[in-house]
Amino acid sequence: LTVLGDSVTANTINSVIQDRFLLLANSATGAPSADVGILMNRGNEGNAAIFYDESTKSFTLAETRDPDSNVVISPTGLANLAVGTLKYNGADLSTAITDNRSGAVSTVYKDNLTVSRALVSDGSGKISVSDVTSTELGYLDGVTSAIQTQINAVDSRVTSNSTGTAAVETRRVANIAGAVSTITTSDLTASRALVSDGSGKVAALASVTSTELGYVDATSSIQTQLDAGVTNAAAVVTEAVGIEARRVANIAGAVSTITTSDLTASRALVSSGAGKVAISDVTATEISYLDGVTGAIQTQIEGTRISIADNSTRIVAAEANIAGVLAGTKNFTGGVTMGDDLVIQGNLTVLGDSVTANTINSVIQ
Repeated sequence: LTVLGDSVTANTINSVIQDRFLLLANSATGAPSADVGILMNRGNEGNAAIFYDESTKSFTLAETRDPDSNVVISPTGLANLAVGTLKYNGADLSTAITDNRSGAVSTVYKDNLTVSRALVSDGSGKISVSDVTSTELGYLDGVTSAIQTQINAVDSRVTSNSTGTAAVETRRVANIAGAVSTITTSDLTASRALVSDGSGKVAALASVTSTELGYVDATSSIQTQLDAGVTNAAAVVTEAVGIEARRVANIAGAVSTITTSDLTASRALVSSGAGKVAISDVTATEISYLDGVTGAIQTQIEGTRISIADNSTRIVAAEANIAGVLAGTKNFTGGVTMGDDLVIQGNLTVLGDSVTANTINSVIQ
């Protein structure tokens, strides 16, 4: 039977084909562009398809809603394939898979390795991770020859320089035998003034801190300035009698708290909340300690220095009074008349019926 036409419709229940091969798309020529296969009607579920997908160059089992007039099949989902035994290169597929994962790859076919590590072969010849990170492995980038060879070359140069190293050591020992020998292996006590000790070595003073040393930032010899202050004090003491007269007239002021009784001995004086003379908790001993200084010495010296004309003619007569003032007490009996200014540092007790102060301006702390 020869049938000529674009289509043949056979409404058969079962078709029996004697040919061993069915050729589909017999009329196709040139480069393939359409899919080729068999569609199976599944009623309202669409079609099942076994076809060769030209877009992926693979056989596909799928479900589709495309009609038989389409030349390209668009699967709505892939279909499962149930078979007995599958072969791969002539071997049972499950055996082939087992064989192919029994080699070095058997340790990595299903589980991930530790991230960012260099890979090695383990004792069984399997792929494994090492302790070397990918970052450390990256340090090999830039190596131009065998690392061990380069290390050996460095060792050789170190050995050849051993004689020179010994000479350097000799010079080092000689150089640390001097004053610096006390500070070559250990640190000094922090923030202390440095001195040369009894052996001429560098040493730290245990008592004087670097902060206290900073208070010695003076413009000239401290001792010279202190001596000048003592000289001025001598002249000041000789004028103490003039203060007595002025005190009597001003006993209602700040001095009123000390006219009838003595203060606690050896304390620094302050002005109280009422503006009266009072004592503080600071002792005279604390004031005298350098370790207790809270401000620059030079600033204090400048603040207490008194510019007084040289009263050399009065010094001899005042020497006895100076000794008394420095000891903390001095008694003046009788009338004392002084023409110059008098500044007294310390406690002053005036006993008498009257105090006359012939001053232009009186400043009372």
